[in-house]
Amino acid sequence: MLLLDGDRVVRYGEPADATDGPRGRELAFARTDEANVTTAAALTLSRSPAKGSGTGTGNGIGNDSADGGRARYLLAPWIARAGTRDLLRTGEAAKPLAVSADGVTEETAVPRTGDAGGACAAWPVLELTSSARIVEKHAFVLADLGALTPVHLTYTPLPDGPGAVAARQPREATGPAARAAWAPVAS
Repeated sequence: MLLLDGDRVVRYGEPADATDGPRGRELAFARTDEANVTTAAALTLSRSPAKGSGTGTGNGIGNDSADGGRARYLLAPWIARAGTRDLLRTGEAAKPLAVSADGVTEETAVPRTGDAGGACAAWPVLELTSSARIVEKHAFVLADLGALTPVHLTYTPLPDGPGAVAARQPREATGPAARAAWAPVAS
């Protein structure tokens, strides 16, 4: 169940199999008063736990290889295209992510977060493109860090050469240089 009061969004969920009893229930809150086209583009609808170190299937980045489990997202109506990519594999293209007519994605891998420890084998992110009706086919990257709303990743290039001035505004983390900068942070 999702609730919105203008400043916050709230999600209440229970596991479908109810084997965990009350422990499986979840209530998540997120502030939305400063949301924009990118930060309001997706909400985490449901999560399922990691299923071990399987080989993975589905969206092309190995649904189990990230060790963080899986999630489904509700995408905003202004999202024209959805995909997934692995931040640790900077040269690979984004893989398409299926989205239903009501804006719900198929289950996809999420990164391992928290106290899991050790190096990550994959760091899956969402790569979304907004509709041209809203903004000029703006592509951007969201990372699921376990909250109700995924985090918008940006990139500020380093100054190029002596005496160069740093970029004033961060850029979207969709290009090769941005992905190369994020790769060591994600691992």
